[in-house]
Amino acid sequence: MMNTLLNVADTSLQYFRGKQTGLWGLVGIFLFYLTYRLWEQIQPAFEVLGVVTLLDSLGLIVKDGSELTAYKIFLASIFGCFLFAIAFGILMAIVSSVLIITQNEFGQKLMRVSLLIIFSPFVLLYGLTMGYKKTLELKEKKRDPEAFFEKKRQEKDRDIIDYLLKAGVEDHNNVKRYRRRKELDNLKETSWDAYFEQSEIPITEKEDNLVLFEKAVKDLNRLPTVGDKGYFLGVTFDREFYFLLPRPVSSSLSNGSDHFIGDKIYLKGEKYRDKSAINNKVINKFRVNGKFERNVFYRSGETPVSYDGLSEIPHSDIEFIIDMNEIEELETIMNNYRRTFSYETYVKNEQDNYFNRKEYLKKMISSAETKEEFDSYVDQITKYNA
Repeated sequence: MMNTLLNVADTSLQYFRGKQTGLWGLVGIFLFYLTYRLWEQIQPAFEVLGVVTLLDSLGLIVKDGSELTAYKIFLASIFGCFLFAIAFGILMAIVSSVLIITQNEFGQKLMRVSLLIIFSPFVLLYGLTMGYKKTLELKEKKRDPEAFFEKKRQEKDRDIIDYLLKAGVEDHNNVKRYRRRKELDNLKETSWDAYFEQSEIPITEKEDNLVLFEKAVKDLNRLPTVGDKGYFLGVTFDREFYFLLPRPVSSSLSNGSDHFIGDKIYLKGEKYRDKSAINNKVINKFRVNGKFERNVFYRSGETPVSYDGLSEIPHSDIEFIIDMNEIEELETIMNNYRRTFSYETYVKNEQDNYFNRKEYLKKMISSAETKEEFDSYVDQITKYNA
């Protein structure tokens, strides 16, 4: 009877000790035992991961002594846990002290001074680097001023311009390739001769969003309409950006045939991380957003400026012209822009001026008294062919 009671007491004692150890303690003991028993089998995996090399460098690996190795690793794990607990405690004490100190103004000043002292080597290194870079720039500027200023000019908004030149180009080409494949697939079912003939014709792919200057001048020589599309972005040599709007060269409002009319816009680029729908992969991307110089997106009830604030840009000031149709952000801005009262006023005034002037010239032609007058008015009206 006494032996039975002692066994029950011993079992209870072992249970309560295990309970005090906790679930993670039991898991740790089990893993230690499993590692000890299966060390010879799992050692190759640890060697591949570099764990064995690390343990060997710490003197924990005993050749031909798996029991002693496991024992040393077990003791080292316990020692590591103690070190971690002590380090964590010191860190918590430091954090608590910092929080207490920074509750008052003196403590905050002391903290700033301490941080300045701690990071002073990095600040000094940054200052020396920037100073060295500035010295090189001054030497370059002195050696060849024109080349230096041209380099600086091209660096201005380089990331934005590079993005605008390539934005949407690959998607455009992918659509052309897809349509070509569909076209060839259809020809396979109808005419093999046409299929082989068409397959020999290369696809003309788009390289960038640049527009030939002559094409832009021709396309913009038209009357604007409210639902019009196909506007361009003009980039000047000073790296300023303008939405170029349609306007007939013959318009009396135009400042000659060597000027564009447009709304100045300030563009800003930013990098961001986008999580792709494919494989949940995070991709680094770039986008632009813009703000017009004029307040074209006025609030309801305000009296907007019609188009008196639009800019006349000489052709000679334009470095290159970009097609905005493939650039999603600019196309969105332009769609909103066309719905503003400011733009509607511009369209109405341009159309009224154009047709009123044309009607006036017709009347002057019909009432001309001399051949010189007649020829002069006819020459003027022939320009109204937008």
